[in-house]
Parts: sequence; structure tokens; C-alpha cells
Amino acid sequence: MRKIKDALQRFFYGRNGIDALNKFIFFLYIVSFIVYLFVQHISVIIIQTVLLVIYIFRMLSKKLYNRQKENEIFVNIIKNIKQPFLRLAHRIRDRKTHSYKKCPNCKKVLRLKKIKGTHTVKCPACFNSFKVKI
Repeated sequence: MRKIKDALQRFFYGRNGIDALNKFIFFLYIVSFIVYLFVQHISVIIIQTVLLVIYIFRMLSKKLYNRQKENEIFVNIIKNIKQPFLRLAHRIRDRKTHSYKKCPNCKKVLRLKKIKGTHTVKCPACFNSFKVKI
């Protein structure tokens, strides 16, 4: 048993393995499998096969730089998609304790404590001072 484990470790040494893009490809494969349970069409099988081949190719690839670059692009795209939803979730979470206002100069959104009255605020991005009524 020890020999098999050592052989597998030697085989996978220097290979890409599983990263965020591979996890997403596998998720798509599982979704296509569930779709096939209802649709049972040859095109779904072709899509499943392509996804599985890409998944295995990326996992076993020794071209680490290329796979890391692909993964970095994927992670940046996902981050850009998730960002507005995270901001909205933070606004909902902080609605009782903080107020969000835009800087009139650079349009950056500032998170301010909810203290009633008129306050002078200095934007950390453009250092513009302006008055805000909360």
C-alpha cells in the first residue's frame, strides 16, 4: 500500500492539481449530469465529455504557469461578478449603523457612521472635503 501511495505522489508532483477553475468546471459537469437525467440528449453527453476532458487535462497538466494564468483570469472575472452583490450585502448588513455616500469629486462610495447632523467628510481617495447631512 505504501508503494502505491509513493507512486501516486511521484506522479502528481509538478502537476497543476485542482484549483478554482477546475472546481467550477467540475460543478458544470455535475450540473450537466443532472440536466442529462431529465433531457437525455446526445448534445448533453458531448458537453459532459468535453468538460471532463478539460477537467482532467487541467488537473494533470505540467504547464503550471499557463494553468495558473488561466485560473487567475477566472478568479478575477468571478471577483468582478461577485463584487456588486457583496457591496449590497454589506449595505443591508450595516443599514442601522452606517450610511453610504458618494464623494462628489471622485464618485468613490464612502462608509460613514450614522450620526445625525451635518458633517464635514474628507475623501480618502482624492482628499476632497465636503459636507454630508445624515
